[in-house]
Amino acid sequence: MTILLVLSSVSDLKQYRIPNDLIVAGWLVALLLRWYEQGLVGVGAGVCCVLLGTAALLPMFCIHGMGAGDIKLLSVIAGMYGMKFWVHTGIVFAVLAAVASLLHMLGKRQFLKRMKYFVCCAVLHRRKTYYDVKRDGYEMVIPLAPLAAMAYYIVCLERTGGIF
Repeated sequence: MTILLVLSSVSDLKQYRIPNDLIVAGWLVALLLRWYEQGLVGVGAGVCCVLLGTAALLPMFCIHGMGAGDIKLLSVIAGMYGMKFWVHTGIVFAVLAAVASLLHMLGKRQFLKRMKYFVCCAVLHRRKTYYDVKRDGYEMVIPLAPLAAMAYYIVCLERTGGIF
């Protein structure tokens, strides 16, 4: 996971995308580990976790609140560790992403404008997407892979008794 998370984070920070090659490699490693530890049943469970993890975040992709690469990266965690670990990681990730987004909007003096887009998109349904690259450019894009990595390690530390 460390190699995948580091490479994904570097790519996301540089290019605002996570290559599919990294994701596919992560899925394969997750399923191979599941096969080694649990046999064919583990592979089936891993595939189900990948699909559930992806499906759960699909609405965020549909409104352009998250990129497909970020969702697929989190689905690798689901495939490797299961849904319980994925949910814990997702909660920590959501908090980290919310804080990062708030700080980014405040730092760019875009808070009111972004809240207007959010209300028009999520509440009033006047806009189809919260984020549009043509309208917004990359100024408001936050690379989420590093936050996913942080969330993963926070959950790992918490589970080993390292924090909290």
